[in-house]
Amino acid sequence: MSILKKNDKKFYTLFIDGNSCKICFRNLSPKRVVLEEKNKEIEIKDDTCIDEINDFIQKDGYVCVLQSSLNQGLSKGEIIDDGLSLVNKIDGDIISFLDLGVVNGLRESFGFKIDEFISPFKVLYYLYKNSNLTTTSLFVLKFYDSLAVMVANEKSVLDGKMLDLNNFYDSENEELFLENIKAYIENFYEKNDDFIDKIYIYSSEELGVEMAYYIFTKIFIKTEIPTLDLMDFVSKINIKENF
Repeated sequence: MSILKKNDKKFYTLFIDGNSCKICFRNLSPKRVVLEEKNKEIEIKDDTCIDEINDFIQKDGYVCVLQSSLNQGLSKGEIIDDGLSLVNKIDGDIISFLDLGVVNGLRESFGFKIDEFISPFKVLYYLYKNSNLTTTSLFVLKFYDSLAVMVANEKSVLDGKMLDLNNFYDSENEELFLENIKAYIENFYEKNDDFIDKIYIYSSEELGVEMAYYIFTKIFIKTEIPTLDLMDFVSKINIKENF
């Protein structure tokens, strides 16, 4: 019998997107039983929202932040520290990077320690690994004004980047989304021989099946919009990797 008592572990997962900060808190027992769970969404409008976020976060928890800025990306190869980016290994030779300006800005804004900045591409990578692919597919994670996109087949990740939804500002919402996807696919085909057979679109907000049908009718690639509770999914990644 161990004489050392194992303590509960607290996990905070923050998702910063547009003018919103969503927080998922989970307190787990040593046997990974959820003892307490709280969720909160805070509108980012002035300095008072920072105080509200600080008040919600306790100092003894593990804090993980997902944010949707364009200043991040995906690469393959060895980790090279250029002094300008926060670089993390996702798996094997799959690397994510995030501009240090974003990192330092968020760390200076909050009154608590941020233990990890989770990449949107890590989220896409987990979704990809759970999908049992048999063909080359495009994975899309839709944010308020940006997209994280990643192409993978049954063997490996082929490409990935952030897209700016404001690039096609004259378009309607569906067209805006489609034009970004089309432009990315065309660029991917210029550099790769693989053909994209399927598109999976995930979002922090509910997307109707009409979006999938609309994309299919325009570019003739089968498109699915699987159900995803993004906060729950990212929180589980946080706990899985850091418990």
